[in-house]
Amino acid sequence: MSARATLGFSQQGRAIVYVNECKATCTNMNGWFAALYFLFFAVIAGGAFAMMWGNIRNTSWDKPAKRHPEAPQPGEEVLYANFSREKLEELYQK
Repeated sequence: MSARATLGFSQQGRAIVYVNECKATCTNMNGWFAALYFLFFAVIAGGAFAMMWGNIRNTSWDKPAKRHPEAPQPGEEVLYANFSREKLEELYQK
């Protein structure tokens, strides 16, 4: 028996009958598809793990944090607004 599908007519000639003759090949192909699925799964999972590992290693706690160029120097005065409740009540009463 060959591993192919055939198309034929029923004995009355009214309905088309589809006969599937690939039982051994389909079982073998399902095994290949399962192996291919798990291979791709392993590749994607390995890539995700490698990316996470690289990101964790790139974030080193030993390096000092870079200072922002617009940050004030130590001892330098900065202008700020005080929005405490007491100051706001004084402003609204005036």
